[in-house]
Amino acid sequence: MSCLASFVSAQEAPSLELIVKYPSGQTVTHNHMPGLKSFQTLSVSQNIELLAFSNRKDLQQVAKNLEAAGAITEPNQRVDFRLEPNDEFYPQQNNLDRIGFPELWDEFRGGQTDAGKDIVIAILDSGFDFRHEDIEGNLWQNEAEIPFDNIDNDNNGYIDDIFGWNFVGDRPNPSSDTHGSSVTGILGASGDNGIGVSGTNWNSQLMLFQIEMVADIIEAYDYIIEQRRLYNETNGSEGAFVVATNASFGLEGQACSSFPLWADQYDRLGEVGILTAASTANRDWDVDDFGDMPTTCTTEFLITVANSDSTGSLFRSSAWGLESIDLAAPGQGSFTTLPIDRYGGFGSTSAAAPYVTGTIALLYGHPCERFQRLVTEDPKAAALMVREAVIGSVEPVPGLAALIASGGELAPWAAWQRMELICDTRSEDGVVIFDVGPNPVFDNTSISFDTPGSGPYFVRLYDSVGRKIYEDRVTSRPPAKVDINMSGLPVGVYRVGVFDGNRVEWTSLLKM
Repeated sequence: MSCLASFVSAQEAPSLELIVKYPSGQTVTHNHMPGLKSFQTLSVSQNIELLAFSNRKDLQQVAKNLEAAGAITEPNQRVDFRLEPNDEFYPQQNNLDRIGFPELWDEFRGGQTDAGKDIVIAILDSGFDFRHEDIEGNLWQNEAEIPFDNIDNDNNGYIDDIFGWNFVGDRPNPSSDTHGSSVTGILGASGDNGIGVSGTNWNSQLMLFQIEMVADIIEAYDYIIEQRRLYNETNGSEGAFVVATNASFGLEGQACSSFPLWADQYDRLGEVGILTAASTANRDWDVDDFGDMPTTCTTEFLITVANSDSTGSLFRSSAWGLESIDLAAPGQGSFTTLPIDRYGGFGSTSAAAPYVTGTIALLYGHPCERFQRLVTEDPKAAALMVREAVIGSVEPVPGLAALIASGGELAPWAAWQRMELICDTRSEDGVVIFDVGPNPVFDNTSISFDTPGSGPYFVRLYDSVGRKIYEDRVTSRPPAKVDINMSGLPVGVYRVGVFDGNRVEWTSLLKM
């Protein structure tokens, strides 16, 4: 039987309810339970009740007394539903589910950080259907510009740049194009709105730039950098909180050294706190040998992406590069937005990069206080932390180990968890080594560390008798990652230390 007259539901007062399983055959007396407001039988056969209390102190005391008498108690709490968007074609978006976006969405689906920052993603591409039913609601709005008044209200050189700019036509609105529309849908189609598909970020602000030439790319990046610089300098009262740009374009067979001005933009973006995910060539070749722009650029603010298939293996037409390509992402078999409110298939490395760009944007919603403080105080260091979380959390794929630097495929939920790990181990007063791997070492390994000092920092490797055999001077602000080549060293145990002035942290490496 149930007594429901004064029952308080779990949704109204979850912290003041207790579930109790009494010992078999025990007669329950409620008269001696202080603060009890109501009770409800949940299971007659198992002798389980739900008790609701008026205050936490009485609840805790009753729980203690019941447990002493042999009962089992547990709090009544609201559960988190493993949310899956209700978009019509989501069942055809197998890539999102396979690599773990639903688990990440349980934590964050895009939009605003806990501090109220509107996360903005910039997309450079060949054109967009910006009026698409699944895209239009997620467009960034330039609040410093009055729409359609034919005046450059924010004095940035662009008239009526409401959500970006068309650098090809030198006008506000882009031309409609299948490629850019498809990329945009993977990255930021409105999620859980009952129509179409879901983007990696359900709620986002998309800044769109139509580009065609290298000059367009440089001008677009300059626009983006200025928006983030203004945001940083005015504490968010001006500009835009752009955290990532997507580059599903490039020049096959070209060396990064041939485009120093274009290449320099990625460091400039990084200085204000912006990462870029870039797709590599759709060629069955090694870009380390044949070249590719921009994915052979060595900047630490660029994450380079190969295309994987439904098994996580490298797709047959995707390029690779053990030195140049950071990770793979499942571009092949994507299902996304097409112009004129349509939906359909999309593949190639161009489809792979948006999954990474979207993951970057979602990680900026991580509630870690130290990370969010870095976002404001040192945007560059915050960007590097996100980069480490993305690359350091990949799902290893045996076939990728000899083809790309990380040897694995994008794992968004693991990246979120890695952010948590990095945040938990960030040091206030000493050096912290939060990742070493692979270990044991056959040829190459890397060490990731954090320290509150001002640098420079030194990573030093010593053999078993204490001889220093390697040193690397690190000038970038931590968190930092240093690669160590041990291919020519004898088998044995080595010690590696991270030095920051008088601070030092040690760990061991086993060379096989």
